[in-house]
Amino acid sequence: MTPDELKQLEANLWQSADTLRANSDLISSEYSTPVLGLIFLKFADNKYRQHEMEIQQEHDKFKGTRREKDISEIAIAKCGFYLPDRARYDYLLKLPDSKNIAEALKDAMTTIEEHKPELKGVLPQDEYFRLVRGEDKSIPKRLLKNFADIPADATGDMFGQIYQYFLGKFALAEGNNKRTQIDRQIKALKTTLEMLHAEVKSAESYFTHISWLQERFPNAEYEDVTGLCKLATLEEVKEQDYSLNPGRYVGVVIEEDGKTEEEFIEEILELNKELEQLNREAHELESIIAHNTRQIAGDD
Repeated sequence: MTPDELKQLEANLWQSADTLRANSDLISSEYSTPVLGLIFLKFADNKYRQHEMEIQQEHDKFKGTRREKDISEIAIAKCGFYLPDRARYDYLLKLPDSKNIAEALKDAMTTIEEHKPELKGVLPQDEYFRLVRGEDKSIPKRLLKNFADIPADATGDMFGQIYQYFLGKFALAEGNNKRTQIDRQIKALKTTLEMLHAEVKSAESYFTHISWLQERFPNAEYEDVTGLCKLATLEEVKEQDYSLNPGRYVGVVIEEDGKTEEEFIEEILELNKELEQLNREAHELESIIAHNTRQIAGDD
């Protein structure tokens, strides 16, 4: 999937999910946790699907022998968690509308936590009942259909980007007074992903970016940050001859590494000496190679 296709997918997923919320009495803070939980569930199902055949083969191979292991133990060793049938995304997606989908989602999350105690208290459960408190009981099922559009081969990187996109949208919708809840959601997903599989470690970079933003905007409100952003006035833009080059406004941050100016110059000179020595050695090697080549060719 190309970056443009991923951006379109993010936008489509958000638009569909937010339209469901807009037609209900749910506020953003009530809606965000169950929605983010479904994104995790789709990621978990994709990841489990990649290892499912290998898990089943090992279970069947040693079944009835002294080396027999419970399938959940094999699954956790191979992909970080175990998804029984009732926690699989397709199973939940295909449940008839007459079923209590909110209850089924809670059961799925509870089951995942039972086989992975480290996740206890991390995944949403009762939060899914919020989605059916009004007259419209179809929201959980429609959300499942919405996130089913995420490709079955989507990687940890892709899910990290989708999750980050939704976090940003929820944060904007909810406002600054919900920062604590958003922080909890970030921490919850980060903890979950770190425990799954090495493949999804790359997703950590997204949480680093979020923490980076939180460090610079601790109050979850915009403020000028040197070297990063500045809200320029019209007068300031006029002074810069209407140039929109960001560098003219945001300034530059000089990173402090603890060295004095003299120490810094000395280090640069030492590095320059090393470079000159390497260049001399390179020229000597070139001469030797040229000489040997001429000898081989009979020109020397």
